[in-house]
Parts: sequence; C-alpha cells; structure tokens
Amino acid sequence: MDSLEELKQELELQKSAIIDKGGVVQTAYTHPSPSEITAGINSIDSPNLSIATASEQDVVQGKTFYAKDSKLKTGTYVALDSTEFEEMYLYYNPESTNTYYFAVESGKTSIRPYLFGNTPHKMIITLNPELEEIGAYTFGEGDDLTISNFEIATNLKTVGEYGLSKAKNIDLSILPNSLEYIGEGGFRSTGENCDKVIIPSGITFFGNLSFSFDLGGKSYHNEFAFNNTNFTYFPMNLICNRIFDCDLIVPSHITAIRATFNFGGCFNNIVFHENVTSLSAGCFNAEITEPIEYFSRLKTITFYRTSPPQIGSSAFANQFVDTVKIYVPDESYDAYCRVSNLTLFKSNIYPMSQKE
Repeated sequence: MDSLEELKQELELQKSAIIDKGGVVQTAYTHPSPSEITAGINSIDSPNLSIATASEQDVVQGKTFYAKDSKLKTGTYVALDSTEFEEMYLYYNPESTNTYYFAVESGKTSIRPYLFGNTPHKMIITLNPELEEIGAYTFGEGDDLTISNFEIATNLKTVGEYGLSKAKNIDLSILPNSLEYIGEGGFRSTGENCDKVIIPSGITFFGNLSFSFDLGGKSYHNEFAFNNTNFTYFPMNLICNRIFDCDLIVPSHITAIRATFNFGGCFNNIVFHENVTSLSAGCFNAEITEPIEYFSRLKTITFYRTSPPQIGSSAFANQFVDTVKIYVPDESYDAYCRVSNLTLFKSNIYPMSQKE
C-alpha cells in the first residue's frame, strides 16, 4: 500500500465490513506509520477510537483486539466504538487464557462507559497522568483486572458507577487525593489483595457500596484510614464485608456512623470519641452465617460520650458476645446499661476506670 489515499480506501472497506460482519476485520498487510494510520482513520467520519495494545504473540495468533497501535503490524482489529467491541474476539471468547493489555492514550482525559465492562479475560490496564474520568462500568465486573500504575492518575476526579468494581489488583492505599466523585459501587470488591484501605481526602460524593466487598465474600486488610474531612459521617455501606486486623479510632470530625457502614466486616477494637452522636442500624453488624473466626475479632468498644449516642437496631448484632467488652464513662454507666440496642451486651458493659 503506497499512498494515504489507498489506505483511506482500505479503511472504508474495513468500515463496511465492520458494519456488515459483526465488527471484526483482520488486516493482512503492514500498516504505514502511526501518523498516517491516525490521519486515515480520522478522515472517515471522525470516529472516536480507543488505543489498545497486545503482545506480539497475540498478534501472531490472530487474537489481537481493538487496536490501531503502530506496534501491531499485522493481525490488527479495528473497531469504531465500544458497541462494536462487544462483537469482537476479546469479549466473546471466554476460553482464551491470554492476557490482554489496554493503554489509555496519552493526553486522553476520559474513558467512555462500558468499554471493557464484564470482560471474561485477564486484562492489564495502564492509565495516564492526564486522566480525569473513568465512566460507568468502564472496567467494572471483569473477572481479572489489574491497574498497573494507579499512582500516576493524579488528576483523576471521577469514577462512575461500578467503573472499577471487581478490579481485585487495585492498591487501595494509593488512590489520588484528586478523586471527588465515586459512583455507586465504584470500587466495589476491589483491592482484594492490598494491605491497606485509605480513603482519599478530596472526595465530595460517595455512592452506595463505594468500597464494599461482594455479598458473601470477604477481604482482609491490616489498616483502615478515613482521611476525608468533607464528611462528618462515615457513609452508608462504605466498607461492607471488609475484615480489618487493626483498630478503628473514629476521627474527631466524625459525628455519625451511617447504616451498615461495615456490615459483615470487623475491626479488633472500636473507639468512639465524645462527638459521635449516632450509630445507625447495622453499622457494625457481623454475619453470623460466617465461620466464628470471621466475627469474633472484635474485642472492645469504647464510648467517650457522657450521654449515650443514639444507637440503631442491630448496630453490633452477631458480634461474639463472650469476647466483647464495652467501656463507657464511669458517670454514664447506668445510662448505657439502659440503652435498648445494647441490651444484649448489658453484662459486658464496664466503667472506663476498669479498662485494662
């Protein structure tokens, strides 16, 4: 292929084939330079393409996907948008054991929704420093997703609903403070293997189940930190089903714990300072159906407020009563013993002066 005009003609044929034959075209020739490819593609109705990469062996085997990368000289598939992606090899060949790669184009600030949502394949995603938005279900609900360099996404502001859910290899200790908006389930069931869960300081909106783990599943961590000062409460369902081998010392600016905040999870010890005025229903409700070692980790609960906070039903339900001790101000001992939703723990309430 000797001229850009011939390339345009070939790409027109590819476009027709994509429309007519389900979105997959395998080229059999060597591409021109990257700039020529980009110019040729962009001259055809200005389609919005994403760039992806794949291993050289994938190309040889004809198993490349969704790409216009100059490194892929043969066996390149070209698709015009994410709806056509659904018709392509990567999505509909769950038997493949290959690892697929997607690199966010340099300078690109957003990734469209549903681009790789629900892919059954192992994928490694490389972000760029300019990225500001990950759309709804962009990578969410995939079986095996790794973000290889999350620490460089220092301009990321938005993760749409379920945008990164089930990305188990995300390190939740290095999320950027630039994050402002997390849609429902944005980081649900992520970070399965990370030691720390650190909530960034800049978030102004948490969707339901933002950092929860799947119902029926568990994740285990050694540290939890809520560095956000935009909220005076721990959001609803924020870290459901996450087990922490550490203490929770509620920050001084937090006055309320919303419903089912850590439902199905646990901490070793919990400390509520005097400004905490309410604990909503099920906020630390363990799951009795799990093996005992999952819900017997909690040892002490300490209240520093002299007048008992409002405590919702089942706030500490299913915690292993024989091991939990509740410490309260000496002068408030009788008042805490009368709190209806602490009745189950009445014999476990002690004056602060007896704390070991």
